[in-house]
Amino acid sequence: MSKIDPKLRLPPNNHNYQIFNSHCHLNDEKEYEHAFDLIKEGKKFNVTDFIVIGANQDFNDRAVQLSQKNKHCYCAVGWHPEYWSLYQNIKMLNYLEQPNLVSMVGEIGLDYHYSIDDKLDQQRIFSSQLDIAKQYNLPVSIHTRDAFEDTLQILKDHHIFRGVIHNFNQGPKQAEAFLDQGFMLSISGVITFKNAQDLRESLKIIPNNYLLVETDDPYLTPVPFRGKFNHPAYAYFTLKYIAEYLNIELKELAAKVYQNTERLING
Repeated sequence: MSKIDPKLRLPPNNHNYQIFNSHCHLNDEKEYEHAFDLIKEGKKFNVTDFIVIGANQDFNDRAVQLSQKNKHCYCAVGWHPEYWSLYQNIKMLNYLEQPNLVSMVGEIGLDYHYSIDDKLDQQRIFSSQLDIAKQYNLPVSIHTRDAFEDTLQILKDHHIFRGVIHNFNQGPKQAEAFLDQGFMLSISGVITFKNAQDLRESLKIIPNNYLLVETDDPYLTPVPFRGKFNHPAYAYFTLKYIAEYLNIELKELAAKVYQNTERLING
């Protein structure tokens, strides 16, 4: 589990805003048993609310459990493209048929990074989950890697206009296309990487009311902690970087991003 240096915290007079982490994995095996300690540490950096994202049956179950035990955790359930072969329609419906249990469907999508041999299977499972999300009027959290064109086309084909592109890390062309589809774009610690210039160019054109921040912990750790396990509190450092890059007051941007995340999950 990632631990924060006890000396590393904000001064008391800086705790006058809240940050909503739109995509984290407190349900990861490495984090789950320490989840409430991680949440408590998040408050040291004004990170007060968390969307805990599903990926397979175990991740989904733990996301639901965390949301039931802590009012600041909101759960998403879904089957990540890596786990398409484990997806069962009935399991998804079992979650969604419970009133007010699930806030989002995700993370779902396409990932052609390692292989395209199963792309048709991925597309089939992606489409199935989109249809269910639409049926239950829930937003979607989209994972897309090396699959921009197919992801966008499937969203268009299924008339999906409410959701977020998780860990958006592409250029302005792709940003505009997803924004035109009505999607919010969630920025991770990748924005702090030296080789993320395309993403920084995109950041200039993303309207503030379509911007979210995330950690995707334990992955994508932002500078200055890159190389270590990520922590859900590190959404603060990503937001701080964005605010400085865009020359916006941190408190102002935090409030806007918090409102955006609430609008995403509440409709």
